[in-house]
Parts: sequence; structure tokens; C-alpha cells
Amino acid sequence: MSQSHTSKDRIWAAVSYLWVISIFVLLTTKNSFVKRHAKQGFLIFVGECVVFLPVLGFLFGWIISVLAFVFSIFGFIKALQGEEWMVPIIGKWWDEKIRI
Repeated sequence: MSQSHTSKDRIWAAVSYLWVISIFVLLTTKNSFVKRHAKQGFLIFVGECVVFLPVLGFLFGWIISVLAFVFSIFGFIKALQGEEWMVPIIGKWWDEKIRI
């Protein structure tokens, strides 16, 4: 467990993986560790919203839902441990593009 991040920071970073809460955390925090996790939580939330689009949701809904659940759990645990983490494949790109 990393000692460089306070327990409060680790908790906020972990909470940011709980769906729409990621938006609140992303918009209110100034801490770079928390913000990076909130960006990843927001990416997962956006992915979950895709499930509700008629064509994409019908074709890929169950895959997206399972991946979102797994990534949320993994990110939550990594945040509590004080570790950096990004969603595989598109997480780094997303982190660079989201400038909040």
C-alpha cells in the first residue's frame, strides 16, 4: 500500500468508480491521484451508458456490462491501495483527452 496518498484521497479515488459519482469527484477534486482515478471511473460510466444505445447495447451490452463491472472492481481496489491504474487499451488516451 502506498503511503504517499492519504486515506481520504484513496477513499475518494475508490468511490469515483461508483458510476455517476465519478462526475462529481472529477469536477470537485484538485488532487491529481483522485482526479486520475475519477477520469477512469468516468470512462467506465460512459461505457456503461453505451449499453442503452439500441444497436450497440443489443450487440455488445453484456460484454460491456461485464467489463465495466470487472474494471470498476479492479480500479476500486487499486485506488484503495494507493496505486495508479488505467483502463486497458483506451485508459491512457482517455486520461490525456479529458482536460477537467
